[in-house]
Amino acid sequence: MDLALLAAEDVARRGGSRVAVRLDARAPVPASGDPARLERALAKLVDNALRYARAEVVVRAAAQDGWAVPIR
Repeated sequence: MDLALLAAEDVARRGGSRVAVRLDARAPVPASGDPARLERALAKLVDNALRYARAEVVVRAAAQDGWAVPIR
């Protein structure tokens, strides 16, 4: 599964947000785990960022040593 793609889909759904949301992912970010749980975890992180942000929210997805950091 590609975490950057999940992030891109979440950002695309937020087109009408009062705070600008943009994705900064330069390459696919391989991740393993339950896709539905990863999607929910990512959505909660972005929701919290939007709730408390005064300006732009940037979602960055990057791999380190070939894998994304696990989200549990």
